[in-house]
Amino acid sequence: MHKHISFAFLFLTFFFGACGDSETSAGIEQGLSEPVEVTGSSSIVKFSSSSFAKSSSSSKVSSNSRTVLSQNPTECEFGTLLDERDGQTYKTIKIGDQVWMAENLNYEMDSSFCYMNSLDSCEKYGRLYTYYTADEACPAGYHLPTREEFAILMRPLSERINEKSEDWSYYMAPFALKATEGWEPYTKPFHGDVYLPASTNATCFTALPAGYRMSGPGFKNAGRETYFWCRDDHSEGLRIAIDMSYDTFFVTSYWWDDNEAFSVRCIKD
Repeated sequence: MHKHISFAFLFLTFFFGACGDSETSAGIEQGLSEPVEVTGSSSIVKFSSSSFAKSSSSSKVSSNSRTVLSQNPTECEFGTLLDERDGQTYKTIKIGDQVWMAENLNYEMDSSFCYMNSLDSCEKYGRLYTYYTADEACPAGYHLPTREEFAILMRPLSERINEKSEDWSYYMAPFALKATEGWEPYTKPFHGDVYLPASTNATCFTALPAGYRMSGPGFKNAGRETYFWCRDDHSEGLRIAIDMSYDTFFVTSYWWDDNEAFSVRCIKD
């Protein structure tokens, strides 16, 4: 497995700087384009948007440079996609100007796998694909998204950690993208009394913790993480995938061995 770890230092610098002894920490000093405010003493972090608020906590995380998406799941614009290759029907979701599959692809191909080789896992999570298979897997009218297309999805949801850096990560974005059920809870504090907020799935993207198949082979992290391939022509052998985890505030992107097998979310042409 080839996963760059330079992001870890960035995360520690940003997060513990933002959650230090003072009630308000200037995010600009941590590489953000605008300040991010952390206030109060509650154990739950909250979005500034009322639709993201959880419990009666007074704590919040707010962005001064972007409006956090406040879409109510009941107002999401769903559609359907019929894959004529095998007759499967998928739910789709319009988010901004993009139309995404709202479910993971489950089209059987060579070099695609069910987690732990269980057909029940394919029914629950969709299939896991190696990179070259993923690049050819989407049905007609849809394609494997680029990292920039994922970025367009992320930008209205939160803050980019450092716009000038090649490190690619979005703070607070996963909670609007992850399904509200199926993820292992993370109950440990990050610092002091700051805890992860509950996922809202406010976009109805409904990311599930499908885990992945290692190039080893072997399977890992169902219930804890999900990985989506991005279309990428940069490097033979290593390709970009985005990562959402049960225990972080971030959506991140790393280089991976193209023989790892990850989930696929197709986007409309």
